[in-house]
Amino acid sequence: MKNLDGNFIALFDSGFGGISNLNLCLKLMPDENYVFYADSKNCPYGKRTKEDIVEIGKDIIGKFYKYNPKALIIACNTMSTSDPEALREPYPDLKIIGTYPNFEHVLKPGTIIEEHSLKLSEKNLNPSSKKYKILILATTATCRSDYLNEKMSLYSDLIDIYIEPADMIVKAVENNEVDEMYLRNYLNGILIPYMDIDALILGCTHFHFAEPVIRKILGNKISITSGCEIAAKECYDYLSENKMLNNNANDSTKDKTGSSNKDHNKKHTIKIIDAKLTKKRKETFLRLLDFDKNKHDITFSTSL
Repeated sequence: MKNLDGNFIALFDSGFGGISNLNLCLKLMPDENYVFYADSKNCPYGKRTKEDIVEIGKDIIGKFYKYNPKALIIACNTMSTSDPEALREPYPDLKIIGTYPNFEHVLKPGTIIEEHSLKLSEKNLNPSSKKYKILILATTATCRSDYLNEKMSLYSDLIDIYIEPADMIVKAVENNEVDEMYLRNYLNGILIPYMDIDALILGCTHFHFAEPVIRKILGNKISITSGCEIAAKECYDYLSENKMLNNNANDSTKDKTGSSNKDHNKKHTIKIIDAKLTKKRKETFLRLLDFDKNKHDITFSTSL
């Protein structure tokens, strides 16, 4: 990765789900280089202890750190919610962005919860008499995480929070079965009891790929928030505020140190690294990836 030193955004996940983060980054930041690491040798994280997950995360971040990335996105809710501070502590000068079931995003001013309170006040109702209702869909591991339980305790006075594991979505996404009837029936069974919620938080990067199916069940009145979208926006805001974004519109690109690359017609790169890369896995990556072939060249490798 020497040709990308200091001029790429790093992402990693235990498998394919984090490609949803990469796709959203590509939409927001089309002139960047990307390296995505699928940690298939340690997959799935959900069956490991919290301590094991943290050590794996530190090791991966450390390997990326040597190449001086602009920012790093942990494109996995299970890893992100394991112990965020422990993952960041060894690398204080690297912007590390987690992917979380994000309560703060739903609660902050200007979001739908504020509109909810205004509507209640217009009807002369006390907002506390009908609390805002949120459903979180996540993997079993994330549902059991200390992070999620702590956040629930913190915000339980403001909102009613419900959590449901939905691990089967992962299988459907990876097997290209999102449109199959079995998944719709499965999601119906989970979602129908929650048709009166105000918002749904997707707490797994795989789940973003199933959002169209979920939307068909819930309709258009319920807000759906994905941690992938929030992570991509946080990355964009950070790079923009620190003047670290590549910008081909200006006929030049700037790396992290501010030096220019005048060859603005040169394609950017997407490098996919998967320790257990096979023909089938490569096909899955290419199916899930949403990128402009005129802007990016994609390469595959088995080592970081």
